[in-house]
Amino acid sequence: MMKLSKYLLCIVILLSTACLRFTPSRESLSDDTKAKYEGEEAFYSFDKIQKERLTKLITDRSQERLTATPSSGPSTYKIGVEDVVEVSVFDAPEMNRKIRIRPDGLISLPLLGNIKLLGLTEAEAQAEITKNLNKFMHNPQVQLFIAEYSAHKVWLVGEIYKPGAYPLSRENYSLIELLSEAGGRKENASGLVVLIPATNNEISAQPQNNLIALNESKSKYGIEIPYESLIGNTTNAPLQVPLKAGDTIIIPEAGKVQLDGEISAPGSYELPSKMTLMGAIASAGGLTYAADIESIEVIREVGSGQKALITIDLEKIAIKDGTDIRLRDGDLVRVPSDRSRFFTNQTISVLNGILGRGIAPVNTVR
Repeated sequence: MMKLSKYLLCIVILLSTACLRFTPSRESLSDDTKAKYEGEEAFYSFDKIQKERLTKLITDRSQERLTATPSSGPSTYKIGVEDVVEVSVFDAPEMNRKIRIRPDGLISLPLLGNIKLLGLTEAEAQAEITKNLNKFMHNPQVQLFIAEYSAHKVWLVGEIYKPGAYPLSRENYSLIELLSEAGGRKENASGLVVLIPATNNEISAQPQNNLIALNESKSKYGIEIPYESLIGNTTNAPLQVPLKAGDTIIIPEAGKVQLDGEISAPGSYELPSKMTLMGAIASAGGLTYAADIESIEVIREVGSGQKALITIDLEKIAIKDGTDIRLRDGDLVRVPSDRSRFFTNQTISVLNGILGRGIAPVNTVR
């Protein structure tokens, strides 16, 4: 009898200790605790702003090129300061030379002196020199081309194999072309590419309500672009993002997400190019037997010291073709405990410890 009482006392103590590991859902907490979190609209507001600003940037820049004055030649590239042009004149070798465009936009040539080429295309610059040579030569045969592009540059930094300043050799140079020229991203790169436009006023977006305003301070500088949208897939064409001189492109390092609660291996995990909620749970070894799969919580910082929370039914995603959630750097995935399954799980765990043998699996995903 005494031995049985001791066993019962041990079971009570162990179960009491085990209950300390119970993970309650936010819905079960007090109203004051739940009030600390914004809802679904705030949770997705940052991504919404980013998408709107990217669409506006692409539209504005494409429209700007369509409405620009057509060039008289095949190239629309405008000669700028520090570009190098090569000039050759038939039967006048003293005119043949490579010349760098000075800060005042001028070059100097024999007979002609100073000529302004700043802002002209190759064809326009060639015509300008020809026009001036007509005063000294009969029917001069002039050729001009850009030997070195140095004026209109964009800057590429971060987790890329060849960071640095890259000149835009033509007007329709796109972001994916730049990334390819730079050797591609490193293995530890984020799945997002951040574009800081040369001028932010062209892609400014006004917040539509207070929830979206929470993210305004985070989104007004760079535009986040998912890398997979740039390369495309079998169902979506690659996204063409036009670049403009003065743009800065940042390839961030992959971030981390935190998993807590009824997770087989809770902790901090690297965020690869495209990690979803299901992928994160799989990376952490799956859920425990006691997990409440209908109340998975994702908590996200949304700016101004605020956090937003959404609750996900994992069964809808896994079995009923629901939409999986793409995670962001800093997200917290919290898996609450199902009360009845938690008690069953803890009881079996305690009995296994006492009897020294397994009664039932305790880390099986429902």
